Amino acid sequence: MAIKKRQGRLLDTFSRNYQAGSFYSKIFSDLSKTFWFVLFAILFAMVSFWNNNWMKVQFIPGTIAMSKVVASVPFEYVSKVKTDRLYEQKRQQSSSIFVIDERSYDEFIRALKLLDEQI
Repeated sequence: MAIKKRQGRLLDTFSRNYQAGSFYSKIFSDLSKTFWFVLFAILFAMVSFWNNNWMKVQFIPGTIAMSKVVASVPFEYVSKVKTDRLYEQKRQQSSSIFVIDERSYDEFIRALKLLDEQI
């Protein structure tokens, strides 16, 4: 008799919990919770990584870059080394315009000294 009562209570509980209306409402309730969880997880991920550049390459100072580096904004940089190298190269390619004559300079200095002595 006790077994039959126990079986009856189990069947009652089972049929009450899984009736058509409550079973589907439980499923939709679970789906609704899952939908809201997934929606907020996606929104959280989007806000967290909003302005991140996934293709950002990090360069360590003093090492050789293995990829081409392109600036996102235009700028100019004057390289002192390249400027000096180009200046020296152009100086060697051009011939001197003025020829310094040391004799004329020496004669001028002698004339100044002579003038100073005469005064």
